[in-house]
Amino acid sequence: KKATEAGQEVARSSIDIINSTANALQSGFHNVSKAIEYAKNSAMFANVIDVDQEKADKYLKSTLASFGGISKALDPITTKVKGATKEYSNMMQMMDLVNYANNNYAVTGADVAEASSRSASVAKTLGLDMKELFAIIVAGQEPLQNASKVGTGIKTILQNLTGLKTSAKDGSISMNKTALAIEKIAGIKMKDANGQMRDTFEILSDIGEIWDTLSKDNKSALAEAIAGKHQLNVFTAMMNNWQQAKKYLNEVNNGDAVGVSLRENARYIDSVQGKITLLQEKFRSLVNTTIDSNMAK
Repeated sequence: KKATEAGQEVARSSIDIINSTANALQSGFHNVSKAIEYAKNSAMFANVIDVDQEKADKYLKSTLASFGGISKALDPITTKVKGATKEYSNMMQMMDLVNYANNNYAVTGADVAEASSRSASVAKTLGLDMKELFAIIVAGQEPLQNASKVGTGIKTILQNLTGLKTSAKDGSISMNKTALAIEKIAGIKMKDANGQMRDTFEILSDIGEIWDTLSKDNKSALAEAIAGKHQLNVFTAMMNNWQQAKKYLNEVNNGDAVGVSLRENARYIDSVQGKITLLQEKFRSLVNTTIDSNMAK
C-alpha cells in the first residue's frame, strides 16, 4: 500500500518503488519508511532525467556513496545552500544539480550522472564537492557528448593532479611530472604558503583562467602531462569550455538549482505520460483492494 501511495505521489509505478526500496535497504537503510522515501526521490529522479528506475538507482547510489553515503542521503546537508530549507537533503541536492545541468546546458541529466558515476569516488577523495565535480563534467561533456569517456577522463586527470610521487628507494615524497609541468609551463604554483599541495579544483580553475594565453605547443604539452595521451582530448575540451564550468558553479552557488527537481516532476505528473501512470496505479490499487476484500469474506 505504501509503495502504491508513493508511486502515485510522483507518477511512477509501485513496482518501481518496491524495487527501489529493496535496493535502498540493501545499500544501508535499516528503516523501511526511510527506504521508501529514498525510493520515491529516486523515482522522481528517473522522471526528470528520463531514465528507467534501475539506472536512476545506479546513478544515485554511485555518486551518493562517495558524497556522504547512501544511508545518510536523506539527512539535511551540513553546508548552507542559498534558497534551501533546513530539511534540504544531500540526495535532493544531487538531483537538483544534475537536473539543473540537464535543463540549462548542452548536456543530458543522464550523461552528467553517468560521468559522475565513473569519477565521484576519486573526486571526493581529492577534496572536490558535488558542485565542482558536476561543473567539470559540464565543461567536458558539452563539446564531447560522450559521458563514459568524460567520466573516465576526469578520473584520470584528477588522479594525476594529486601532484605527488613517492620514491621506491627511500620513501621520500616529491612533486610528480604533472605538478612540475604545471609550474613550468603554466606558471601556476602547486603548493601553498605552508608547503602543502593546493586544492585540486583551485589548480584546475587557475589553468582554465590562463588556458587561452598559452601557445598551441604549450597547451599540447600541458594537456599530455596532466591527462596522458589517452585522455588528452577530454582535458583539452574541458579547458576550451572552462567558462561553462565557471558559469554553472556560479549559478548553483547562487541557489539557482534548488527545487528544480520538484518543479520538473510536478510538470511531469501533469503530462500525458504522468497521467497515464497515475491512472494505471489507481487501477492497480483498486484491483488489489478488491482482491483483499474478497479474500477477507
